[in-house]
Amino acid sequence: MGGTKFFSFLAVAMVLSLVHIQAQQGNWGDETVPYTMGPEKMTKLRFYFHDIVTGNNPTAVQIAQATGTNSSSTLFGALFMIDDPLTEGPDPNSRLVGRAQGFYGSAGQKEPALILGMSLVFTGNEKFNGSTISVLSRNPVTHTEREFAIVGGTGYFQFARGFISAKTYSLVGPNAVVEYNCTIVHPSSVSELGKSNSSPGKSDSSSGSQISLVSNLVFVSVIAYVTINLSLQHFSW
Repeated sequence: MGGTKFFSFLAVAMVLSLVHIQAQQGNWGDETVPYTMGPEKMTKLRFYFHDIVTGNNPTAVQIAQATGTNSSSTLFGALFMIDDPLTEGPDPNSRLVGRAQGFYGSAGQKEPALILGMSLVFTGNEKFNGSTISVLSRNPVTHTEREFAIVGGTGYFQFARGFISAKTYSLVGPNAVVEYNCTIVHPSSVSELGKSNSSPGKSDSSSGSQISLVSNLVFVSVIAYVTINLSLQHFSW
């Protein structure tokens, strides 16, 4: 009888401890702090996008299509994954400044039009190295000039927004070279922006973790003390 009571109390104690710890861990996103973006600046970049569909080393490959894609005049439903080089000039052998990585799909049934989802990763400039801008936009490929929306960025271009003016430079079969003129609006001092927001967060998070740990230890210690006393009273050796 005593042994049954002891193990019942022990099971309850373990469940209560787990519930308490889980409740403490659940408060990971309950803090909102004031934030100011600060001054912004505009950066303009020009480079060339090379989309190579044919040949021995294509940079755009088809990964899916709809049932009726082959009978569609616009290849509606075709989806391509890309890793296209970005170069300083229109010559594919000119200096590499980055890569366009993502996808595009044929989204027009009557007019050829693509939906673009890609990150432009910059590698050829010390200031921009490793930074990206994100593009999500419609691309009416038969238009001589078109615009794409810049919806975000990383690194030097954190919180970026803006647009790309795209103009076809050459088109040989499905292979295209496109001139990109980027207008990017972004914070003027990313390093200070990171310091002002990340450091306090780390400090608060660390303090919160320490308080949570102490609270858990105290709670578990109390449960253990009560359990041991109950075992001495009710458990028959």
